[in-house]
Amino acid sequence: MSEYMEVIKLALKVVQFVVVPLLGWVGWKYRSLCARMAKIEKVNAGLQREINENRLCLERYPDTSAVHELALSIEGLRGDLKALNEKVGAINPLHEQVSRIEDYLLNKRG
Repeated sequence: MSEYMEVIKLALKVVQFVVVPLLGWVGWKYRSLCARMAKIEKVNAGLQREINENRLCLERYPDTSAVHELALSIEGLRGDLKALNEKVGAINPLHEQVSRIEDYLLNKRG
């Protein structure tokens, strides 16, 4: 019976000096891990928010068909401006003739 008591005392000492500190260390590591996971979740939530904001910004950009239509419209405006420039160029000789007639009439009467 005394042998059993000594084995029980030895087992209790092992529990006291090995198992209890080991459980404390595991608890401390678990709490540390939970704190890190909370930080990671916070960062992840921030990143998801930024991703959603960027996605909304990208949705506002025109797609390739809209850009193509804009390029075609600009080409059309370029053609209209060339035609308008030719018309204005055609008015220039008329303006010169009117100026000469005006000068003639002003000088003849003067």
